[in-house]
Amino acid sequence: MRAVVLGERAAGPWALMHVSWTEWKNLFSLEIYCRSAKLQVDGLVRSYGPQRLTSYLMGPELGPPAVEQIDYPDEDGSWAAEWLHFRSAILASEPRSLSGDLDSAGYAWSCVETAYEQCR
Repeated sequence: MRAVVLGERAAGPWALMHVSWTEWKNLFSLEIYCRSAKLQVDGLVRSYGPQRLTSYLMGPELGPPAVEQIDYPDEDGSWAAEWLHFRSAILASEPRSLSGDLDSAGYAWSCVETAYEQCR
């Protein structure tokens, strides 16, 4: 068992990671706790069980949280689709963009920079 503090401010740690190898059954579970919500990701398909995202939203009066669950299919075809897209871009007689454009890349980078600034 191991706990790691990912960042600290004057008020204390803002993130804590706990890892355990004591479970005898294949298990993947990631829980992210926020001030008034929790996200839980379970499963990796096959022996780890179905992939599922569950969100828990605490109401202003406390009590039981509002729960929303999203189940994902057992097989994810996104990797095969990305590979076919990449392969066709390389084999094309005319060069073409793999995805997005320079404006999209600039916008994505500005979002990353803004996130870093807000964490300082």
